[in-house]
Amino acid sequence: IVLDEPNQNVFLSSRNLPRLSVQVWNNLNTYSILWHDKLLITQNALQKIQERYFGTVISDSETN
Repeated sequence: IVLDEPNQNVFLSSRNLPRLSVQVWNNLNTYSILWHDKLLITQNALQKIQERYFGTVISDSETN
């Protein structure tokens, strides 16, 4: 799970689930992405990732 900001409730709720990790978007790395079969990314975290690496946010209306 990739979050846009630290959320103590999510961290505490997920710590007992096997093979699940929770990270804030700016701590995400290549190893974390490749290690997991699936990623759940919040919309705000995805926007922040796009802003950092692409310089702009790609909206849904631009992709359709």
